[in-house]
Amino acid sequence: MSVKNSNQLKNPIIIRIANQYQVVLLLKKKPRSCRDLARKMSLSNVALKNITDELQKEDVVVSYVKNNTKKGRFPSIFSLNENLGVFCSIDLSRRDLIVAISDVNDNIIVRGVVPDILYIDKKAIEEVTSLIKHLLKTSEVGNRPLLGICVSTPGEFDQRTKDFTYAPRIVDCTNVNFVHYFGNIFNVPVSVCNDINLGLLGEYNFGSSIPKEAKSVYYAFLDFVSGSALMFNGDIFVGSRGHAGEAASYKNLPGEYSGRFFTINDIYEEIHFLAKDHPEDPFYSQERFSFDDIVRRYNEGDKVVNEVVEKSARINAIQLLAVSNLLDLDYICLEGKMIEFGNSYKDLLCRYYREYDANKNLTQITFSTCGKDANLYGAIYKSNEVYFLNRFIELANKRTNSINNDVEEFFKSKI
Repeated sequence: MSVKNSNQLKNPIIIRIANQYQVVLLLKKKPRSCRDLARKMSLSNVALKNITDELQKEDVVVSYVKNNTKKGRFPSIFSLNENLGVFCSIDLSRRDLIVAISDVNDNIIVRGVVPDILYIDKKAIEEVTSLIKHLLKTSEVGNRPLLGICVSTPGEFDQRTKDFTYAPRIVDCTNVNFVHYFGNIFNVPVSVCNDINLGLLGEYNFGSSIPKEAKSVYYAFLDFVSGSALMFNGDIFVGSRGHAGEAASYKNLPGEYSGRFFTINDIYEEIHFLAKDHPEDPFYSQERFSFDDIVRRYNEGDKVVNEVVEKSARINAIQLLAVSNLLDLDYICLEGKMIEFGNSYKDLLCRYYREYDANKNLTQITFSTCGKDANLYGAIYKSNEVYFLNRFIELANKRTNSINNDVEEFFKSKI
């Protein structure tokens, strides 16, 4: 959140909350003095001191005196209070279900996995719950209280109730509500977010592929299935259903790729189809083969595989180009197993993208540096953000002895 944008608003309570959260973001990077914080935030020392005094009183930040060799008054250095508590992030987007416990500085303290879960049923959710309880009891956590949970999940759900409307991997999904389930067990606020949106949030805040000055970003997940998300002005744009930016998905259009990504599942289908005309190809007589087999044969120059992979690069480049021309993007960031084809695939994708670009757009294509952990990092960031913003809204209500609906509405998309 940009304090500069917040300063354009007239509501002083919103400005105060935004500034408090900006202090948190700055202290996550490193401990800082009052003067340093004030300079970074373009505030006076007096205004900054009013903020830090309240945060110290609420045990959000702690301070210490930095002893140095210079004469004169030693400055107070502020840092986030690591004893405040911890956060739990749950990534349900892959076969291995990941749980991580992180501190107030977004550092992972300990993590664990419930391995090889294809369909998420009651037993799988209970295993995740047991894993959370186990991790919270570890010496690394050290009895720090749990402050919040964020769940990264595939599927579609109501943005208000968090009830699932469609989630093929979650058994009996319409009767599953993670906000209620984990909230009742752990008695903390629970956020449930679309996995691709969190992947973009994680890549933006923890990766190195998207510059922080980027204003508009498209994040595409190219794997056995595809997914995508949008960011405008540093915020995830979710749309009315929470899935803005998702690539098209059509029914009953076999072999048609117009408007959608060419996935690894499509690569399998094409290889099976083309291999019938190439008896010399190893896949001619091989009914089942792994993705690693495909990658290996691609790197060995297999004729059928190379033809199919090149087709995927061409179609995916056209899809990315259509999105870029529509939105006038700064960056496109790609993640997923498709990238495992290596630099030659990346070069091919970028070559077709530039070759077909008649608009001469300036969009840069980058590739994820967080990889498969992007969703988890996004959940870590979100659980932390939700807690602190809610905490500061509560402080504002306490300070003014009232509930400000404008404040609630302003921060609605983040909490």
